[in-house]
Amino acid sequence: MLKFYAGFCICFLAVGLWASDTSSVHWGYGKNDGPKNWGDLDKQFALCKVGKAQTPIDIIPSQTKKTKQNIVFAYDEKTQTITNNGHSVQVDLKDSASSLQFNNTTYELVQFHFHTPSENHINGVAYPLEAHFVHKNAKGGLLVVSVLYKEGAENKALDKIIKDLPKTANSSKKFQKFDIQSLLPESKGYYEFVGSLTTPPCSENVQWVVMKTQPEVSSKQFKSLESVLHHNARDIQPLNKRVVKSTEE
Repeated sequence: MLKFYAGFCICFLAVGLWASDTSSVHWGYGKNDGPKNWGDLDKQFALCKVGKAQTPIDIIPSQTKKTKQNIVFAYDEKTQTITNNGHSVQVDLKDSASSLQFNNTTYELVQFHFHTPSENHINGVAYPLEAHFVHKNAKGGLLVVSVLYKEGAENKALDKIIKDLPKTANSSKKFQKFDIQSLLPESKGYYEFVGSLTTPPCSENVQWVVMKTQPEVSSKQFKSLESVLHHNARDIQPLNKRVVKSTEE
């Protein structure tokens, strides 16, 4: 869930990846302002209705094409703030060296945020929680790493986020020295496809990397996040002949 991509001015990154930051049009996840109506709320949101390469998708592993693993994570702990922007809880970075290499291109980590339940599915299965790690390259292109979390044991990495997240919409607080890498699964196998922002304006040409392994999160933890995030997941979008690739791992 983010909101800029190749072609979007880098200044957007300074205020977050949310359409609400640059548009006065109200959108959300309710009956009248939710995903099924986004494309009719504003002409700038047209792709939410007519786009052919939209996210999220339902990944069917048996229908993926094999590819070599070519991603290297290099995250540090230089986070800045945690914000409840009314659509999600987002952690922003500043003066951070956090980045990744994907197919020999460097992408800087700009922010990460959460969705309950998951937006992307695997084999028709939705998970209780999904994190999106939003990156940009030197040309302004975006790459989003998605981590799906399954119900199970307590996830210590999420404790600090749950403890510090602002309960009130449109509020933020300092959030520093967080081990971002701890939110990733140990196994770095992934699915990859080209998609879109999952919020208005639903811009396309976004590179998606969905991690194959789902770290665990306790029922208490994801319910704590859900009590703040509520239901902030867009419905599954048609694949439309796009190819989803899968690493061996």
